[in-house]
Amino acid sequence: MGTVLAVYVHTLRSEIEIIDVLQNILLPDMEMSRGELLYFRLNEHTQYRYAEKQITLGPGGKADFNTYFNQFSVTRWKKFTDISAIELQLEFQGKGLLTLVLSQHDGSEQILLQQQVVSKSMSSLQLAIPPLASLPNGLISLHLHSLEGLTFKSGAFVTAQKPVNPVCLGIVITAFRRDEYVLPAIDRLTQDLINAPEYADRLKLTVVDNGGTLGDKPIPPGCLVIQNRNLGGSGGFARGLLHYEKEENGITHCLFMDDDASCDSEAIKRTIAFLSYSSNSNTAIAGAMMLEDNPTVQHESGAIFDQHCIPLKHGLNLKFTRNLLKNDVIEPVMYGAWWFFAFPLKHVDYYPYPFFVRGDDVAFSCANPFEIVTLNGISSLQESFAAKESPMTVYLDTRQNVIQYRLFQNPKFPALKILAKFWRTFLKFNCSYHYATAQAACIAINDAMEPATFWQENIDMVDKRQQLAPLVGSERATPMADPGTMAVLPRKESRLIKLFRWSTLNGHLIPAFVMKKSTVVDKASAPFLRRIFFKQEVLIYDTVNKAGFTLKHSKIKFFGNLLKALNVSLHVITSTRKHRNMRGELYDNMSRQFWMEQFVLDETEGPGVSETIAVSED
Repeated sequence: MGTVLAVYVHTLRSEIEIIDVLQNILLPDMEMSRGELLYFRLNEHTQYRYAEKQITLGPGGKADFNTYFNQFSVTRWKKFTDISAIELQLEFQGKGLLTLVLSQHDGSEQILLQQQVVSKSMSSLQLAIPPLASLPNGLISLHLHSLEGLTFKSGAFVTAQKPVNPVCLGIVITAFRRDEYVLPAIDRLTQDLINAPEYADRLKLTVVDNGGTLGDKPIPPGCLVIQNRNLGGSGGFARGLLHYEKEENGITHCLFMDDDASCDSEAIKRTIAFLSYSSNSNTAIAGAMMLEDNPTVQHESGAIFDQHCIPLKHGLNLKFTRNLLKNDVIEPVMYGAWWFFAFPLKHVDYYPYPFFVRGDDVAFSCANPFEIVTLNGISSLQESFAAKESPMTVYLDTRQNVIQYRLFQNPKFPALKILAKFWRTFLKFNCSYHYATAQAACIAINDAMEPATFWQENIDMVDKRQQLAPLVGSERATPMADPGTMAVLPRKESRLIKLFRWSTLNGHLIPAFVMKKSTVVDKASAPFLRRIFFKQEVLIYDTVNKAGFTLKHSKIKFFGNLLKALNVSLHVITSTRKHRNMRGELYDNMSRQFWMEQFVLDETEGPGVSETIAVSED
């Protein structure tokens, strides 16, 4: 494994001194488990007991914690915090060999500590780890080898250093008629964190109820529910932010989370710990996104914006150690998505842009001077974006991409750049029989070129949702049985076939009667231009949700959309000069005053308790 750097031995103790936990060794439970290989690696002589949350190692048993949830990142704690001295704290019983290993980014390993441990009863042990400043970048992991039988109950990376930043974290969850998710999340957070003595003065929980369905539901003490008109995620999170910015709340940092709070409570504990020791007051934490249908695969760990959203560390399967090392390499992060984003209130200069949903998190991060950090183990489970794609989501994404590009990337706002991005999106869908989605993209680009007052007039999206409803309905999946074999493509397409396909506008210049009748395509592979070529119709099937819808080849819709796209392109060209001069007006839509004017600020916490905040004139 490499050279032994040092051996630090402390005697067994029955009581542990008061110290700060930086990162617990996380063990799965039946409710939140994402696959054991994200928590530990066990051999055939080792067993994990879910009920007791203990690992039992028989003679020769091994338990390795070189995993996504349980490695300690020297890389990030050394770069972004003032931590220098840490220790490993364990609770165990039996006899075994304990080894701490530092895995470096180049694949090499160093043994930091190795010690035989013996205890006939459940005992606690603390072992010092070499100072972080003396260690190269990489990940520290615990490895246990049983000699005569060993039981592992718990472990943590801890420090006796005092925090440098007082942190009181205000959690905001925006909910819209998903009571079956948000109520268990409230119960879990209040039980695990809000009502825990060690977090009594470090955490508060607020749920912004955009759907008006939580008013008559039993809400546990410690959770504030704010009734809010439905202004989407933008309005919900802005309302929660406004509540926590009140001086008497004592909140230093805010955490935006999804309404199912599909992350372990440990992620919030690690967030508080990291922010408490961060070197810079503007440090923010962006949680990673893991895929619901494949929870060891990471969709993103932070992201950047370059005319559209680009996820970082995308597609890494984090059950493999080589990918954990790739994941630990630091890359600049431009924004953190609101499935999990913690940030300091004193560095909030701008509120969310009123996009309703989609893109509000991008604008919020880009407009404010946060230093965004990602950390292993801080993540959330989410449905794949491919499964959610619809005319509505493409409408929302297309228009927000234009505004983000205008505000944060290119103030000159060149029309050709805007149109090049639009036409790539439009042709992708129009050529693949998604005529409704292509039409939604045309509406979006047209709306994005409207004056800044458009966003004020459409802040609740009521009129826009009505306008888009027929398009959304035409591509809405309905439950159906698995249709069987999906279309399979050869790995490569010959240049000749590709030229023929595009010269016929993906088949739209070919008579329909010569085409094959139908095919079935997995929705996750959308928009699948090659798969639908030369087909009269295609069944789009969502294998996760067991639902689908049919798209049919239509020359009338295809060329009708082409005319719409040419028309909106002309609108972009003629509106660009005017749009260049309204950058300040767009920023005004992100002001605190803008959002205060949108809300009826009545808050309730339990029966009969309410408060009202007056609209400020400053």
